[in-house]
Amino acid sequence: MKILKYILIIILFINGDLVFSQIAKISADTTLGCDSLVVTFNDLSTITQPDSTLWEWIFGDGTAPYYEQSSNYSKTLRHAYKTAGSYFASLILENINSRGLVYSDTITIIVSQTPSAFFQCFDTNIDSIKNLVAPAQNGNGPYVNKWIINSIDTMYGTELKWKFKNNSVDTVLLRVNEVNPPGCSNELSKKISIENLVVPNVFTPDGDGINDLFLVQTNGTTVYALNIYSRNGVLVYKSVSPTVVWDGMLQSGIKASSGTYFYTIESVDGVIHQDVHGFVVLIGVDK
Repeated sequence: MKILKYILIIILFINGDLVFSQIAKISADTTLGCDSLVVTFNDLSTITQPDSTLWEWIFGDGTAPYYEQSSNYSKTLRHAYKTAGSYFASLILENINSRGLVYSDTITIIVSQTPSAFFQCFDTNIDSIKNLVAPAQNGNGPYVNKWIINSIDTMYGTELKWKFKNNSVDTVLLRVNEVNPPGCSNELSKKISIENLVVPNVFTPDGDGINDLFLVQTNGTTVYALNIYSRNGVLVYKSVSPTVVWDGMLQSGIKASSGTYFYTIESVDGVIHQDVHGFVVLIGVDK
């Protein structure tokens, strides 16, 4: 027994008695979260020879390792994981005076993809009814789509048909939630207005003061983009204003010829309105 003790003392002396007491150990404030997850790592290692120790942090996401060699080494380190995936974060301790003795500890970080919050609004064949559609998600899921209308009515599903009030502005909130942990979520809010635009189908800009304007009846507050096209599809007039009107003059400043023109009326104020398009006949006095 005494012989074994002597041999052990010699081995410890050769490799450095204090080296064997070093232990690499790390912890993290979180190991599960959504993309753009910021993790705070804590170094809980037992270090007996800090001046002879090289710290190497490897975050597992392809970013460059972080190195440190000082008695004032960092006990806490923060790192951001920008994309979804599973990552192995490691701390490697190397004693540079002891023939490359290495100690390490690893933690698995799981980052889930934040769902996209987006939906489209389509007209239906029924007045004031819109079809709201949320596209499929690219993540692992499963996900739940929650629709909230004016902070009151709540429905679920990827598609929603809803009858909106005429001449009012309704707020639609889509909230997408991941069912399983970490429960990543996202949301999008849009305003939808059903405004009954009264659009004439003929006007006579001949200067007699009667029906001289292509004038669309609106609420006077919503901003619309009006585009007028010739029968050949050439844009001949455009305006952006709460007042939707055309006096029969071209962008060039000359009078438009009599004929049939195609118009589009689209809202540009960030509120989803009922976009209108059609034909109008201009009856004027051609030279």
